[in-house]
Amino acid sequence: MKSLNSAEAAQYDIARMHAIEIRVGVDHNWIGADWLGRWYQRNIRMMMHVLRQSDPGDKVILFVGSNHKWVLEQLMKNTPELQIVDPLLFIK
Repeated sequence: MKSLNSAEAAQYDIARMHAIEIRVGVDHNWIGADWLGRWYQRNIRMMMHVLRQSDPGDKVILFVGSNHKWVLEQLMKNTPELQIVDPLLFIK
């Protein structure tokens, strides 16, 4: 759990998404870019779900795949009413 939630794992996922997936079909079609766009849309909708289902002062725990963790953290860091707590503080 610690390694999946590490900064190194997040950086690996970010690099993989942008170095490999986006380039699928780069010379022939838009399939990689379209897929990545839908993936980002899915994450933005996940973020909206958190906002819709929570009230100010609520504590929310999310269990998501490591590939979603980094983008949701980025979205939440840019949402002033939310405070992110590092999950590594709770994993022994």
